[in-house]
Amino acid sequence: MHHALRGKGSNSREKQRLSKNSLVLQPCKAGVLGTFHSLPFTKIAHSITAQDHQPTPDSCILSMVVGQLKADDDPIMGFHQSFILKNINEAWVCTNDMFRLAIHNFG
Repeated sequence: MHHALRGKGSNSREKQRLSKNSLVLQPCKAGVLGTFHSLPFTKIAHSITAQDHQPTPDSCILSMVVGQLKADDDPIMGFHQSFILKNINEAWVCTNDMFRLAIHNFG
């Protein structure tokens, strides 16, 4: 979740959506930033292993990123992230962002 949520006017922020492992966060900058600040790790590193980007019919950009995260002393975890970028008032705004850790429970 590495996007800075930018937009001119509150109307663009009201339409933003972010989900993290099935949890849909508040559609406002304060809700998203509050979630970032509450994460339990002190250091994190990431590596992007693949990314795909496509234009959408309504002039947005749909992106998918696959990679690995290393937080503190935890084992390396895979992740998937998909998001939509939309040009609103001359600024690219992340309007939808879905993030999921690639955790498998085979037990």
